[in-house]
Amino acid sequence: MDLMDNFSILVIEDSFSDADLLIKNFAKAGKKGWSLTRVERLSEGIAKAKTNHFDITLLDLSLPDSDGLETVENFIAAVPDIPAIVLTIASDEKLAVAAIGRGAQDYLIKGEITPELLIRAIYYGIERGRLLKQLVESNADLEAFNFLMAHDLKAPLRAIKIYSEVILEDYADKLDDTALDYLHRSIASATRLNTLIEDTLNYSRMGHSQIELEKVNLAEVVSVVVKDLELLIEEAQAEIVIETFSFNVQGYQSILIQIISNLVTNAFKFVSLDTIPRVRIWAESCGHYVRLWIEDNGIGISAENRQKIFEVFIRLHGVDSYPGTGVGLALVKRGIERLKGRVGVESELGVGSKFWIELLEYEEN
Repeated sequence: MDLMDNFSILVIEDSFSDADLLIKNFAKAGKKGWSLTRVERLSEGIAKAKTNHFDITLLDLSLPDSDGLETVENFIAAVPDIPAIVLTIASDEKLAVAAIGRGAQDYLIKGEITPELLIRAIYYGIERGRLLKQLVESNADLEAFNFLMAHDLKAPLRAIKIYSEVILEDYADKLDDTALDYLHRSIASATRLNTLIEDTLNYSRMGHSQIELEKVNLAEVVSVVVKDLELLIEEAQAEIVIETFSFNVQGYQSILIQIISNLVTNAFKFVSLDTIPRVRIWAESCGHYVRLWIEDNGIGISAENRQKIFEVFIRLHGVDSYPGTGVGLALVKRGIERLKGRVGVESELGVGSKFWIELLEYEEN
């Protein structure tokens, strides 16, 4: 690694003896160019970090004014640009691993720290923090590019659609059937492309947005989805049966609404022309998880295609047979993964499909 060997390190540690051991380890490692600043409380550490330059922080998880995962969460939320290595005792190693999931770069167990281990962890933490910062900036640039491209593409699409509709309205009686057919095709193509742009943007945003899991009532989300789709359900003459269930899950309401909306829409969209769409929705407990089922009487999916359908832009049927962009189920998969859940399908060709999503059940403390 091409790193300068003069680091400024913030140590947030209330134990004098633990802090003294860290200082001795630094001395043994011979890192004379590294400067250490020690504070005893999280609030002091955040204040120091906001007003001074530090390359990395060594953060005790148990402090007088903060304890456990809240310590690392609050520090990273306040100063996200400074990578943090958490310090913990051996019995709290699982907690330290969880802290990495909340944004810490590494952890060190007090009493087991050696000069070599300490130096390696600091080099690793600084480098990983730098790479993550580059990734965040790259994702932000990509999202901005996607937004601008979508804006620039949608404007001419709207013009194509509007002018085609004006021609149809004002000059339909002067055009032959072939010209009218071309206009209808142009309008349909512009509409499909606009939908594809929107779906692609939603897919991109689903992967970058920051979310925090919260308590969500699953039955209420299903009710909102069905109400929002009321007009589409009426147009399709679909029958929707929702069985009574009562589960709270760990999720994020807006993402969960989008996931279930895509699944319910597909359930009454992919049916044979002479079939009345019938959709059944129910939920069940599976240990610490809740599984929501959405069953249809549609055309079904072959065994070899059951995993492919969750890939972006994968379509099993021509757009003339069944409308869509091939992004809907990819959005479902990406969304459910953001919620730390799973998605799957059971299906039989010509009989129908049963899609399911699994989410952790919310347990009151």
